[in-house]
Amino acid sequence: MSSSRNVLSVFLVIAAVMFAAGCASYRIGTNLEPAKGMAKLPPEVRFQIASVTFVAPTNVPAGGSPDFGVYQPDAEAIREMLVTAGRKHYPWVFSDLPHAIPIEVTITRKGYESTAGADACASCLTLTIIPLRSSDKTDYEVSVTSIAQPVEGLMTVEFSREEANWMSILPLGWIPVPGGKGERAWGTDSALKKTGEIMSRSCVDAIVKIIRRVEPEVWQAGYPVK
Repeated sequence: MSSSRNVLSVFLVIAAVMFAAGCASYRIGTNLEPAKGMAKLPPEVRFQIASVTFVAPTNVPAGGSPDFGVYQPDAEAIREMLVTAGRKHYPWVFSDLPHAIPIEVTITRKGYESTAGADACASCLTLTIIPLRSSDKTDYEVSVTSIAQPVEGLMTVEFSREEANWMSILPLGWIPVPGGKGERAWGTDSALKKTGEIMSRSCVDAIVKIIRRVEPEVWQAGYPVK
């Protein structure tokens, strides 16, 4: 029992030192491709993200960087992130005008898995002089509901966020994580910011994909009268 506590204490000290030192390199990305081309919508139809619900089941653990790069963000904070990303990447789809079609977005964390590098033991024994490598994969599901009126055919979209990183108490931790897809970041603050940007973009991509799967005439019929 005492031995286990000692190991845990050492691990926590190492983690705290690495976090404070910031000698870490990340590669973050998702497997969701952006919606290609302009959404096939009537020219006057726009959407407004009115509310966001984030579901994190207690039986699905969290790991890696926080889901949206912010520790325990509230629903309004996530909504604002998605609104900003929507206006930036899809200005022909999203609008804050009063007559835009209001939609409710639900994002659910569906699964999580983590893998430590084969040299994790050697890294711990050397107090991370040999960089500690790990990779995290988190699965999400995005669904959309039309608040103005019920709309059939709003299918869900699933995607995974993948994060690879290595950390060290030495500047070795700054070496870029090689291979794979995604964007690179150095240091914890940079990784959190990048995670927020990537997750917001992917969620907005998912929303647009869901919208485009519905016949344009349906949205035309549900367009609010000014």
